[in-house]
Amino acid sequence: MEMCTAQGHLVGMLDRDQRTAKLCCFDRLCAVFVKKYENLPEQTARTRRNKTISHRSVPGRTSPHSSCKTRKNGHFWKSLHRLKHALIVGAYLSLLTFPSTSSAPTIQKSMSSRETAEPKWLNPCGMGGVNGAAPGHGIPDAQLINMIVRQAHIAEAKAKTFKEEFAEKKFNTNVAQLKLYYAPHDYEWLPTTKIPKKLDGAVDPEHLKSLEFKPTLLEVYVSLQKIAVGVEQMVWDEEDRNGPLKSSLIETENYLGSLLCEIHTAIIEKELTVEETVTRDIMKEELRKNLDNTGRNIRDWIIYRDYLNMLQYIIQVFDHFKANLPSSD
Repeated sequence: MEMCTAQGHLVGMLDRDQRTAKLCCFDRLCAVFVKKYENLPEQTARTRRNKTISHRSVPGRTSPHSSCKTRKNGHFWKSLHRLKHALIVGAYLSLLTFPSTSSAPTIQKSMSSRETAEPKWLNPCGMGGVNGAAPGHGIPDAQLINMIVRQAHIAEAKAKTFKEEFAEKKFNTNVAQLKLYYAPHDYEWLPTTKIPKKLDGAVDPEHLKSLEFKPTLLEVYVSLQKIAVGVEQMVWDEEDRNGPLKSSLIETENYLGSLLCEIHTAIIEKELTVEETVTRDIMKEELRKNLDNTGRNIRDWIIYRDYLNMLQYIIQVFDHFKANLPSSD
């Protein structure tokens, strides 16, 4: 026999369908209630019989308690039926207030699916290889450099156009003012603090002379991946709010991915190994969530400013490599 708790739940109820378990218990409570009280009129009548035997021993006299007993019996059963109906209705109402046990995991999965997906910057050329390139094909350095510089110019042209739209729609000002206001602000996880260049400025010639082609390929590749972490969050936020810059930011992410693919092609061609794996963890939670509009806009400007600055850096550095290639290459 199944047991119920004092609150009307079956023992082991968590292992059963809540609806059938609760209704079962309410029916059992009603049955117990009926069983407990169904003999009460008979016992009361027997007690009365002992006390009123003299009245019923007189022929023709009707017991003064008989009509009262009939009325009480009718009232008792009506009350009992009303109680049972109330308990059943209460059971159904309580089921309506139960939270869905399957909805919470589904919502959680939806919220975290994009955060657990593989970042685009880890495989920028997709599953089909890197633009047909494979190690040992012997693509000349000049051609690899041209591929990188061409794609960097495409991305920079888009970024220059978008920065004006960004300043106007996010801050209701112009880029010159943003550059001035937020020049001292940087994020240490972004790479721009490690290169000797500011937005729209020139790279120090001495720095250019110190660079070598292969190590620079790896350095700019990882630097762009770190910037891609911030751009991805910008896209997510704009998508969530259906903001006015959503399409422009998605385009920015695509142009960045194309440049990463070109650099990755050169890395594979030169048979280099990327030692550092860039993950989303470099961008802390306080920069991702619980920001007001002003804080989010400032964060996005710093990320976008450093992205544009890195594009300019790559163009100047790889133009330098191209200009200094051996004549035989």
